[in-house]
Amino acid sequence: MSNPPTGPNDPVGRLYADGYDLVLQNGHLVVRRIPYLAPSGVRTDGRLVLPVNDSGGVIADAIGDHTIWFAGEEPRDEAGTALGGANPRDIGNGDTVRYMLSFKPPNGSYTSLYEKVRAYARILSDVAHMPQLWAKYRERPAALVAEVRSS
Repeated sequence: MSNPPTGPNDPVGRLYADGYDLVLQNGHLVVRRIPYLAPSGVRTDGRLVLPVNDSGGVIADAIGDHTIWFAGEEPRDEAGTALGGANPRDIGNGDTVRYMLSFKPPNGSYTSLYEKVRAYARILSDVAHMPQLWAKYRERPAALVAEVRSS
């Protein structure tokens, strides 16, 4: 497959420029190294997977809704509640993603592939960084409040 365009209006190029580790695999955009909170409470890395269409080198979201698949252990929120539902999907070459994530934005849909990937990456990684933050300030909660207010 030829390399997709990476201009300023290209969502894949913008994600790449933002530092995301991306690969196109069997009609899917795979975003690797997404930090998330595993069921054990440990921060680890997983993958966001989104079916895409390649029309003349222009990559677009193939499903066009507010959902995305996740590969890794079942991601959790800060309370330990599952963020996704089991919904296995074969993405080719013997690779299967196990979880569907569904977070609808207030307006009902994401305006672009770029916005969708960034939103899901943020949802997962924000939670993944919380345990480290709380562990750092467990004995000094007032210091945590002061740091959050100053940022």
